[in-house]
Amino acid sequence: MPDSLRHIALCSAVVLALACSQATSHKTERAQTAPAPPSTAPIAKAQRGQARTPTPKEQEAIARLMRLAERVRGLRFIARVPVAIENAEAVMDYARSELRRDELENARTIYVALNMLPAHLDIEELLVSLLGEQVVGYYDARQGRLVVRDDVIAGLGAEDQDVQSLAAREVLLHELVHALQDQHFGLRERLDEKRSSDGENAFRALVEGDAMLAVAGFAAQQAGVPLRALIGDRERMHSLATAITQAATASPLLSDAPAIVREPLLSAYRDGLMYTAHLYLTNNSFTAVDAAYQAPPTTMREVLHPELQKVSSAPPSLPSELKILGSEYSAVTQESLGELELFAYLSSDMPAKRARAAAEGWTGDAVQVYRDAAGHVMALWLVQQGSQLDAQELANAAREVQESRCKRVCDDQHVTQRDLQVLIGHGLSRTLFEQAATTLFSAP
Repeated sequence: MPDSLRHIALCSAVVLALACSQATSHKTERAQTAPAPPSTAPIAKAQRGQARTPTPKEQEAIARLMRLAERVRGLRFIARVPVAIENAEAVMDYARSELRRDELENARTIYVALNMLPAHLDIEELLVSLLGEQVVGYYDARQGRLVVRDDVIAGLGAEDQDVQSLAAREVLLHELVHALQDQHFGLRERLDEKRSSDGENAFRALVEGDAMLAVAGFAAQQAGVPLRALIGDRERMHSLATAITQAATASPLLSDAPAIVREPLLSAYRDGLMYTAHLYLTNNSFTAVDAAYQAPPTTMREVLHPELQKVSSAPPSLPSELKILGSEYSAVTQESLGELELFAYLSSDMPAKRARAAAEGWTGDAVQVYRDAAGHVMALWLVQQGSQLDAQELANAAREVQESRCKRVCDDQHVTQRDLQVLIGHGLSRTLFEQAATTLFSAP
């Protein structure tokens, strides 16, 4: 999904605490290095709710976590990190203020046209509700500050072995890694770069996966094992990925959300962790992860299948103007959704395993939402697969999904395949779709 929250690196205490506890057992540990202490500069008043600066005791706890973040991530803080303590209402106010409504409306246009979102759904309210439920801390890259929810900072005062204390430390450690990313790799500038929806998902996977890997490093240190031993254990990593999904979807709000909302949110942490773990194992250090910020992944294919070579062929494209059966259609919006969102399209109406297999052959795609002079809207999604067998599998899966949604007979949803390409259409008749397919497939 196009990222409307580019300046907030968000994380869930439930995801981090339960997932990392699944990975290893914890022991008490002391950090050794000495970063600049957290800033106590005045904090701007929240739009609503309450905000305050940390108490001296809280400052000490955060300073210890900064030293821990440096140690597990292998980077030093260059500058002080301002810290604010806010209540849940203030955190939600900030999340709402950071929603980019133009991007959100562009995304909504595409996903409604592809039947991935109900037309009546208020996507802004859903996202704000999800953030209010899941977000307990964030790093504000625009202002270079760390914000912690008041109930989380309270957990730092518990005993070291207390579950609440472990959850609080893991959440704050995750967010402090975002501060390190910002200071060393220019996160705030990178977040403003123009990307496709697929590229945005891929970049978020790098950023969130990096922070998740650092939390896994903390868990490994607590258990007295090297990080490489933890992430090199396929069974344990599979269990960790499963724990991330189960912990996050324990919330009915997230588990019941449309797949196109749920999957990108989960993927950034789950698939991002697997991706950065793959990079780490190339030389048993964060060196390859650091290098990835110089040439970050541009597609989710690179994140989900880092062992594969990058696609060298040009991605498919769709014309901005289309003339079919005497009617002229102009593009309203266009995107590249990528393998992850192709999976989301399929998984809403078929088992995840089958949907994942059908989406795995992805090598490129283009989506256009068109409108004619009468205001009629239709969507065309051209997906390129790695082989004809992959294309056939995707076409069959997409056809099955459409038939499930339409109760067997679809009057306005269609699929066709030509060589490596699969064309998916929504909002147009069979005759119109066949003419569009003939026009597109015969184009040079």
